[in-house]
Amino acid sequence: EDLKQESEKPESERLEKGLRTALEDRKIIRSIGTDDQLAKALLWELWHRGINNNHEIYDFSRKQKCEDGLVLVTELDTLYARSLTHYLSHNHFSGHCAKTGNDPPVRSFAYLRGIDGKMPNISRKSAEDKSAKYNNKNTPMQWDDSPPEHAEGRNQFDYLRRLSDTIAELDQNSGFAKNGVKAIGILGSDVYDKLIILQALRTRFKDKLFFTTDLDARYLHADQLKWTQNLIIASNFDFTLHSDWQGKSMPFRDSYQTSIYHSVLLALDEIHDEPKELEGTLSGRSQSQDPQVFEIGRTRAIHLDSPSVDNLGKWSHCLNSLDFERISATKCNSIDT
Repeated sequence: EDLKQESEKPESERLEKGLRTALEDRKIIRSIGTDDQLAKALLWELWHRGINNNHEIYDFSRKQKCEDGLVLVTELDTLYARSLTHYLSHNHFSGHCAKTGNDPPVRSFAYLRGIDGKMPNISRKSAEDKSAKYNNKNTPMQWDDSPPEHAEGRNQFDYLRRLSDTIAELDQNSGFAKNGVKAIGILGSDVYDKLIILQALRTRFKDKLFFTTDLDARYLHADQLKWTQNLIIASNFDFTLHSDWQGKSMPFRDSYQTSIYHSVLLALDEIHDEPKELEGTLSGRSQSQDPQVFEIGRTRAIHLDSPSVDNLGKWSHCLNSLDFERISATKCNSIDT
């Protein structure tokens, strides 16, 4: 009788019931950290390097005079980059600043993905086209020997030249920030775009802190180190997982490959989110939730002291509180910074 009643139910209802039964013993696990935590980790690192932080031991009860400027170069095409820009520029960077009547010392510039103008699956019409491409001086590797880029075509190199001039003007403009531009962030999803922007800006602004997100081995290529060395990177993953989970797999090329590998292991139940046997070490949660901060060295990415999500939350809350009196000064000043 039960089978007969079951067979008479609509197909969609039976499928829904079957799916619900199959998921009863399952749970959803976030396998990667969130964008806002990456943004906070970057601001944490900038703050510890003295960007708008004038005290060796910070007193959260006092508002800072924010005199250091921040420039963000952002990919316009993706929600990821736009979200990071929002987190970095709205309140988080300047929420702890004393009100001076001026706008926060943050300026954003947007670009479209594919700065080099190359399009996939477009064949060259003739050998002449290939020859013209080979002899073209309008390439990033030949900027030093070429005249100003032509303001035409698909590539955006001429935009970068003008962007460099604009940032130089901002750096000299005390109305923007008394101490000029101190840090430049490059936020996007395409590592090649970020390398081109770094090349365009780093050689001119050698005294600025440059930062971005998502660790990638291409930042360590010998021919890129001239503009990638000392780059600060906030990333959800390193090139490897904990050794017990990495197993025989070689280090990956970028943090997203590591993330995918981690997710597959979780799906196959090869690892658990909080394994007791790894308590006190780099656990599943700390590898998939806590952001990690790196600095590109001469031969490898140096893992810097990285804050936990809990500490980031407390630090951000104390730093940006609009009503500090409601928060215990002792509680804020005791955060492990």
